[in-house]
Amino acid sequence: AAMLRACNQLFDLNLNDDALRHIAMSIGSDVSFLVRGGSAIVSGFGERVEAMESLPDFHAILVLPASACPTGAVYGRFDAMGGGMLNEAGVRSVIEGDSPFNDLAEPALAEAPALRLLASDIGSTVNREIHVSGSGSTLFILCDTDLEASAIATAIEEQHNVPAIPVRPVAVEVGQPHIP
Repeated sequence: AAMLRACNQLFDLNLNDDALRHIAMSIGSDVSFLVRGGSAIVSGFGERVEAMESLPDFHAILVLPASACPTGAVYGRFDAMGGGMLNEAGVRSVIEGDSPFNDLAEPALAEAPALRLLASDIGSTVNREIHVSGSGSTLFILCDTDLEASAIATAIEEQHNVPAIPVRPVAVEVGQPHIP
């Protein structure tokens, strides 16, 4: 997506976002979303991108385990478990503040038993729900404040010897690069 935007600008192609998204779909299902960036509900094979004003404000911790979750294998397990379609009502409820869900969580945890064990151990340590991001292996934990996220991240690193990074969304102008 960044290369498409750069070529569009460098060669004065003057292609709008719709044209860039159309090209991006042939590259990969997540690329068309990344042409614009920001917050969106993406459906189909990435060709339907509904821009959202913003994500709800939240604090979280990203846990970056060494466990691998090969995307193809996780999606294979997802299909074997019955697959499914986008739960758009569920996605919209998360945007409105409900607890996050991930249809790929169970297939990812089944593909990487060490990840399941780590998530369980961390959950016992921090007494919070542990979520799988995408097809894994990154885990995340929602928190109430920056201070709480920092304290929990430190405890995870010290007690489980795995990188844990407190994060929160940052407002950036759509389509503009952001370097923290």
